[in-house]
Amino acid sequence: MNKGNKSITRSKNKNKRKYDILIVLCPGNPTEKCQFPEIEHDVIHDSRVYIGGEVRMQAAVKASKETEWIILVGGSQEKVTCMKEYILMRLENIEKKRLEKRIIRIESSPDTNGNMHAVKMALSKLNRYKERLWFLTNSYHIIRTRLFADEIFDFKFNKGQFLKAEKLDEKSLNRCCLTSEKKLRKKLEKQGCLNWRNRIYRDQHKNSEKFNCVIHDFKSYEEFQKYN
Repeated sequence: MNKGNKSITRSKNKNKRKYDILIVLCPGNPTEKCQFPEIEHDVIHDSRVYIGGEVRMQAAVKASKETEWIILVGGSQEKVTCMKEYILMRLENIEKKRLEKRIIRIESSPDTNGNMHAVKMALSKLNRYKERLWFLTNSYHIIRTRLFADEIFDFKFNKGQFLKAEKLDEKSLNRCCLTSEKKLRKKLEKQGCLNWRNRIYRDQHKNSEKFNCVIHDFKSYEEFQKYN
């Protein structure tokens, strides 16, 4: 009996995937065919700005194969549904079948701040999960994401818990440089971090309970709550 139990334990550890809980932040507005753009038009600057939507979602597909649970968070049901469809359509049948019941869509307020608060509310037993969360976003977005997460979740994350989409999606290295678009994106990110540090970021002082948080895939969410 004891030998059998030890064997089961080793087998579980051997088959354990690299990422426990992967949180994919929504990469902008999807098209009707559930594609995510690389660039969008910035109204304030009247200029094209880099989003990296395709890069982020391709990275999500790749990371999903090494992930136990996936949380997709975005500013509308349409966005997170397209994210889910995008991932599942690009997986082989075995992985697709496994992940269909292990993807949770969370509809949040439509920005990074709202994304973080929605995930915090969904993970009601936060301390139980804190060392097991992995955030996937684009490289330009990592600093702001970590800045927000450290404060909203009220603990310091390890640097390794933030995955740069560009490092996971090797094809992104061969794409057009989009120099001016990326330059504007970096400028906007820098300003966002500055506003947060100066305590003037939009809705920064709101409690989590005042943000939108709608959990879809509720049966999967119930199973997730039992996850150890």
